[in-house]
Amino acid sequence: IYCCIARHLADLAPGAIISVFSYNTSDLAFTLEAVQNSDAGCDDNEPKRYDDPFKTFTLDEDDTEYQRIREPLLVGSLMNTGGVFSRIYSRHEKRKEEGLPDLWNQELHGYSAGLAWNKTLSGAVEILIREELSPHAIHVLDAYLGIASLALDGWVTRQTLNISEERFRKIATTNPLPISLIDRSGHYLFLSPTFTELFGYTLDDIPSGREWFMNAFPNLADQTLARETWKKDLASSFSHEGLPRQFMVRCKDGTFKNVLFMPVCLSGGQQLVVYEDITPRLEATQTRNLLSDIIRSSHDGIFSATIDGRVLSWNPAAERIYGYSAGEVEGTAVNMLEPPHLRGEIASILDRVRHGESLVQYETQHVRKDGRVVDVSLTISPVYQEDGSIMGASTIVRDITTQKAEERLRDVENKYQDLVDNINVGVYRSTGDPKGRFIWGNTSLLRILGYKTLNELQEVPVSDIFTRSTGREELLSELKMNGFVKNLEIALRRGDGPVIHVLVTALATFNPDGSISHINGIVEDITGQRLLENKVAQLYRQQSELQPPPHAI
Repeated sequence: IYCCIARHLADLAPGAIISVFSYNTSDLAFTLEAVQNSDAGCDDNEPKRYDDPFKTFTLDEDDTEYQRIREPLLVGSLMNTGGVFSRIYSRHEKRKEEGLPDLWNQELHGYSAGLAWNKTLSGAVEILIREELSPHAIHVLDAYLGIASLALDGWVTRQTLNISEERFRKIATTNPLPISLIDRSGHYLFLSPTFTELFGYTLDDIPSGREWFMNAFPNLADQTLARETWKKDLASSFSHEGLPRQFMVRCKDGTFKNVLFMPVCLSGGQQLVVYEDITPRLEATQTRNLLSDIIRSSHDGIFSATIDGRVLSWNPAAERIYGYSAGEVEGTAVNMLEPPHLRGEIASILDRVRHGESLVQYETQHVRKDGRVVDVSLTISPVYQEDGSIMGASTIVRDITTQKAEERLRDVENKYQDLVDNINVGVYRSTGDPKGRFIWGNTSLLRILGYKTLNELQEVPVSDIFTRSTGREELLSELKMNGFVKNLEIALRRGDGPVIHVLVTALATFNPDGSISHINGIVEDITGQRLLENKVAQLYRQQSELQPPPHAI
């Protein structure tokens, strides 16, 4: 049985040196029973019993190495021990004196496991291999070791076949991965509860491979591929070709799952298959890839940092906003983005995030690689680990420099308009074409010209408010000649009818072709002044008429 265990383990771990030890519970003695060198370059590839007179060694209860591995040995799962049994076996002084070969090689990875059942150690195995075992390989080996432990226990204790089968079922039941046992003809001998939990099928549903393939693979092409692969693995029982296989499987409830098949070919043509549902893993990978694509294609800058402020990731939009490439900033301190007048702000933000606080549309200023300060809006959220602790911060950043500049410009315009609206003279801007349209005017202009709203004034051609038909033309002519007019007196007609006298001071802005683009000007109402002047002149004339001539006195 020790050679059988060694051979099966060699089948599952190609290229490894397999050692199988028996264990005597009364004196804590381990005995090397079989060695299998499955290295492809080895001429003798069959396991052999060891007749080395010094093949038995005893571990003391106080031995530190034994204390370290004693409890894990009873679990029956592989652990990386560096080859503790082979090392202890090879350092036996009498073996050195006899010049016997060593098993241990410090260049190899060493994995050890107990052959135990019901917390009773019956033996141990050790695998020395050049490459580290993958998690999947360890899962498969652990599954087999559980069965091997059961078989060895049955062999040692001379239990009946019924007891051995019951113990096998208990091991398979407690194994976290689904297991099936299939005979050479393709009939299922055993399905673990986790198999039914995963797929929904029982032995009544799939008594043989035919029913399994028809139910699990409704697509004929997939069914053919799965069937041929199974036949190939079964035919190559000990040829190291029982590689993990991945298939999309239909469960009894009609759902499909991505499943990894890990077949183990046993003696007698039986096949042990361990299954792993990798659907969550693949979906998680797809989700990560999708999120990665979204982050890469986002117009918003997105970057993450550790809780102590080291940049972890940096998307293309962040590169455009700040001018730094991902390679330049990843691993560096994020506070390099602080302008001098905001030193310490990022540390303060990270402290708030460290306490679970999120910041939404937080407006501040950052400095680009070229030294230019930009206005940014930040949305910052804590990033949590599985245990609920905060490991870092995720930041979405928008460049709002243009928006803030527009806001500042609007503020200046509003202040200017308020100032202009409160002065006593009309201020305006108009187009420079012959008819002319008002673009803008203050409230004093509307009052002077007799209009309630700017919209009303904008509907009236500028030329129509001149009392003289050539008034607009004369104004444009003088502006074209001099570029401006100052205190030009003009008679205009108000919107409600009366004629008013105004002084106009205006400045023209020209197009490249020499035509007037627009006119900025001010209008001062002097109608009252002219009326007063006329009344004074009239009184003076009346006084002159009433005064007698000098010769009449």
